[in-house]
Amino acid sequence: MKEVRRQFLHAASAIFACVASGIRTDAKPQSRKMPAPPQPAESDPMTSENANSRVSQRAIFQQHDKQFRDSVAALFAHVNELEE
Repeated sequence: MKEVRRQFLHAASAIFACVASGIRTDAKPQSRKMPAPPQPAESDPMTSENANSRVSQRAIFQQHDKQFRDSVAALFAHVNELEE
């Protein structure tokens, strides 16, 4: 009688452990397929959009450079006034 009870408790604890840990006994293996390749970032690097963006980036850079130089000149003028 004790042996039957021991086997029952062993089987019940194994089933409980599977249920508690989330292991599925009837789970089917997932089909593994190769992933689709990603889309290319740029199809043609010398398109007209790219050329326009380079021109606009250059203009923005020149504008920032001019603002920086103007602010440095103003700062230099203020420093000279303070020194006097």
